[in-house]
Amino acid sequence: MKEKIFIDTDVGDDIDDALALSLAFSSEEVEVVGITTVLRDTVKRGKTVKKLAEFYGKNVPVYAGRKRPLDGSEKSETVLIESDAEKYTVDNEEFFNDGESAVDFIIYNAEKFGEELTIVGIGPLTNVAAAIEKSPETMKKVKKIIVMGGAFFNGKLEWNIMSDALAAKKVFESGIPVYAVGTDVTEKLKLNNKRQFEILKRTEGVTGFLSDCAKQWIEKRGADLTLHDPLAVYAAFKPNLVHFVKHRVYVVTEKRPLYGYTLDLSLNGYYKNSSYGSEIFVADYVSAEETMADFMKRVFKF
Repeated sequence: MKEKIFIDTDVGDDIDDALALSLAFSSEEVEVVGITTVLRDTVKRGKTVKKLAEFYGKNVPVYAGRKRPLDGSEKSETVLIESDAEKYTVDNEEFFNDGESAVDFIIYNAEKFGEELTIVGIGPLTNVAAAIEKSPETMKKVKKIIVMGGAFFNGKLEWNIMSDALAAKKVFESGIPVYAVGTDVTEKLKLNNKRQFEILKRTEGVTGFLSDCAKQWIEKRGADLTLHDPLAVYAAFKPNLVHFVKHRVYVVTEKRPLYGYTLDLSLNGYYKNSSYGSEIFVADYVSAEETMADFMKRVFKF
């Protein structure tokens, strides 16, 4: 039986969202039942998802979600990677309602599929938190929520959690089983020169599209390709690749510079039985070489 997953993404800022979506679309073990986009120009992000889905022949519903974090703060409309997808239409474009229809779409799928459904959040958790806030009992029916976010062992801040720490806190403390894949693990999945070159030389079809996105990312950020978000997708259907441990985690929502910090209280014995934070499952190990090899084979046939 295929794993039913629902993906919430901020595709267009980093290349790894597009790589994660491609992994899901190209894996026979997975059925993507729906996708929502989050943060800033979510309609534009949704059009990119539609274009990518078309490459794979997938007619998956795509809803544009919340543009702003839970605190209502304004964010720049800029989306980093251009994908030339203006001809596409997201499924809720006519009834966008400031992303509320996407929140309702998450709740609808939670009700429809219940414990068969895994929600995979590979962006800020605004949409997922709003769904929990709106219909907590329905959302508790899902099997689990897998999050690409946080850093639990190296003391760093991470973008997805920083972008809406209030949302992350709500998700982590929801009572729903949460599995967090942090950058302290995903940073072990940096593609080597040979693999990266193989991606960058592609020119046609879906791999050509991904290559173009990768080139933009490298040019604008000067960063190598790292499989942050794909690991969250892998955790949904190939859990042998990543190991999780139950830890008590507190999401800092106070003022910067610590806003969005995922404080792992289990690393300090004084807080082992604390009422602060909540218990979630934290990734502490990944079979890095096996994961990268499998990814290149599935997505790039390399």
